[in-house]
This record gives sequence, structure tokens and C-alpha cells, in this order.
Amino acid sequence: MKLVYHLWYKYSTPPWVMGVRPELEKLILDGELAPSRVLDLGCGTGGNVNWLAARGVEAVGVDFAASAIGRAKNDAEGQESGGLFFVDDVTKLESVHGKFDLFVDYGTLDDLGRDARRACIERIKELAAPGAQFFVYAFEWKLSWWEKLLAKALPFGEGVFKPGEVDELFGQDWNIKQLEFHSGLKGWPKAYGVYLMNLKG
Repeated sequence: MKLVYHLWYKYSTPPWVMGVRPELEKLILDGELAPSRVLDLGCGTGGNVNWLAARGVEAVGVDFAASAIGRAKNDAEGQESGGLFFVDDVTKLESVHGKFDLFVDYGTLDDLGRDARRACIERIKELAAPGAQFFVYAFEWKLSWWEKLLAKALPFGEGVFKPGEVDELFGQDWNIKQLEFHSGLKGWPKAYGVYLMNLKG
């Protein structure tokens, strides 16, 4: 899977590459989020990180695709944003240290297998400051029989959260607020949810 993404970012531009994601941008500009130190999981070419860093936030991005991180660093230098980037596995996060008050995930957790999802969330808890928040954008629907077969044939996880899986994964340690849920969409994805979670305790 790592090689697929590395080559994709190196020789082309995946369809999800853009600047800051609009849902995150709105929360920041509306004052609903005011983070001081952010970790973007699966940051790709760094659109979120560089936008945040340009606004004075200490923003760090990790991705396992070296070519994506190379592009993110080049953009950071060009924009003089101050964003920091590391090649890393989100289930281990060995390159980042200290505490973060906001974690951002746009389509990374839902792309992992279930054991990897849990490993990532456990590592996030170790890096979370008291009262930390977790912003999650994820595809979410019940896979049809042919989608399950396709998922087994591809070098990814299932690619979506099943209904109820967000509560299953996060409910014990995080207070979950669903900001948006859109289903019955034409084409693909069929549905997605946007969540903002707060660490309990």
C-alpha cells in the first residue's frame, strides 16, 4: 500500500489533494477551534498543515508516502509557512513528540484495517494533551457484498467505517459530536461523516 501511494504522489496528483479542507477552515475561522499544536494524520501534500502554520499554529504533518512529504516540504518552503513534516506510520508515530491539542484525520483512519485503526487511536491518546480534540472526516456506510470482495482484493483496509464503528472505536475515551453526515450520494463515496471529538477526563 505504501508503494502505491508513494508512486501516486510522485508521478501524479491524487484527487483529494487540495489546500486546507473547507470543514476545518470553517471551524477555525468561526472560532470554534483555536488549537496551539496540531498533528495532521496522513497529511498528504500538507494543505491543512501549511494553512494552519501560516496562521501561527504549530502544525505537524505525517504521512507514510515519502513523495507526499517531499511535496509538502517544498510547499512549506515556498509559502514560508513553518509547517513541519515527517515520513511516519500513523500506527506508530515515532517521529513526533510532546503533546498536541488537536488531531486531524481526513480519510486516513477509514483507509486502515481495524487493528491498525485501534493502534493509531491508542498512540494518539499517548500524544494528547488534556482536553485534546480530534477532527475526523471519514467515509461511512455498510459495504455491499461486492464492495467487501473488492476490499479484500485491494492492498487497503475496507476504506470505510461501518455504521456504529466510530462509537465503537472512540466512545470509551472520547466525547463524540457528529458535525455532518451525508448519505445517498451519487457515485462514490456513498456517504461520509464529519466528527469533532473531545478527550474525556
